[in-house]
Amino acid sequence: MWQVNKKKMIISTGMATISNVFDAVEAIRSVGNNNIVVLQCTTNYPSLIEDANLLAMKSIREACGVEIGYSDHVQNNFACYAAVALGAKIIEKHFTLDKNMPGPDHSSSLNPEEFKGLVSGIRQIEKSLGSSIKKPTIIESKNIYGMKRSLVAEQFISKGTIITHQHVGFKRPANGLEVNMIDQIIGKEVVKDIEKDEPFQFNYIKMVTKNSLFIKQITVSDLDVLKDFIYSSGDSLKTFRFYEKRDFKIISDHILTVLLFFNNKAIA
Repeated sequence: MWQVNKKKMIISTGMATISNVFDAVEAIRSVGNNNIVVLQCTTNYPSLIEDANLLAMKSIREACGVEIGYSDHVQNNFACYAAVALGAKIIEKHFTLDKNMPGPDHSSSLNPEEFKGLVSGIRQIEKSLGSSIKKPTIIESKNIYGMKRSLVAEQFISKGTIITHQHVGFKRPANGLEVNMIDQIIGKEVVKDIEKDEPFQFNYIKMVTKNSLFIKQITVSDLDVLKDFIYSSGDSLKTFRFYEKRDFKIISDHILTVLLFFNNKAIA
């Protein structure tokens, strides 16, 4: 009986089909080792960058359920960098002390200084990848006030005026209603005089019905309360379809301003 120590097994796949790769992975798993990394590889020395076929790594990961990597024989590092961006966990690159030495590998290998550059480049790419969560970075959050725009009065607006598109502009800083609120204020009455270039605020707008707008500061933990509020409302609502599509887990600890527009209006 084979004795398996379950050390990480690295499989390079030059000249292989996806069927060959799958069979190899299953053979290793059949003896109890699931600690496997499969490397995309093109067997040619040197290899052309257009033959790297890096997207095959994704096919291997999906078909075999393994970690992926890339075995590179290209004479520059671009394919290695792209492989890291695509999820490669291991990069294999040949090493030489002299590219002019005889043999097939030396011309596509890296000398010590070049290898140092490869590692440095990979580390920079790893830093750039971030996470799968789309949200402002810490530095972006500090820039929001000065860089994003608000809805502002394009002219002096007297109390009692019904807002039209001609009354509304988009200007920095972000100290008023967000620009995507414009459709919700058009056709509404202002309850105070608004000076030219003054940002619109919620309390400047008169709502048509008592349930036209519900504004509440919520955290992720309030989501169930929010659901109960929506489902218990007497209005015919499609609003919650918007919220059901959001993954609230990825914005934990962030405060959300939730704007629920009733009468079948959902914000985007």
